[in-house]
Amino acid sequence: MGEARLPLTTLSEFPEPPLTKTQEELSRSLQDEISKGNITIQQVRDRLTINMVDRVLFDSGQAHVKPAGIKVLQQVGSILSAISDKQIRIEGHTDNVPISTKLQSRFTSNWELSTARATTVVRHLIEKGGVDRQHLSAVGYADTQPVASNDSEEGRASNRRIEIVLYPKDLKQIAGELK
Repeated sequence: MGEARLPLTTLSEFPEPPLTKTQEELSRSLQDEISKGNITIQQVRDRLTINMVDRVLFDSGQAHVKPAGIKVLQQVGSILSAISDKQIRIEGHTDNVPISTKLQSRFTSNWELSTARATTVVRHLIEKGGVDRQHLSAVGYADTQPVASNDSEEGRASNRRIEIVLYPKDLKQIAGELK
């Protein structure tokens, strides 16, 4: 008896995963900032992370977006506004250097600074980028999730960042939408 053979298929017969398309669109739109080393985009399984070093968006110790940062957030927002099947979490991160005395009246610690920056980015994505607020959340991590050592200025600069993380919606929420 001969083996039953399945017909060969080509990759073009399968739809491209939505995040891969999103990653490509973001990479094209943000090419200038990526080439300067200010932004990286990484996809791991069903999660896409856009990592922006803080100097792109904010001055030191501030939570107001700089004009160049507004342009970047508008580019990101124009792409994220088309996404409806993912949650988008904006994460604020800092280095481990304590907030200076002159800024402590505004930000008591890096917790407040990281959270303020994350919520500022959320507000810009909603107001200027047209991203649906139902898909967004903000969280501040202060210095608890470093990506580099805080022992050098270069490492501290890498740790001061905003990450925009796209991940699958909660299954309960999806089930509720189907009803």
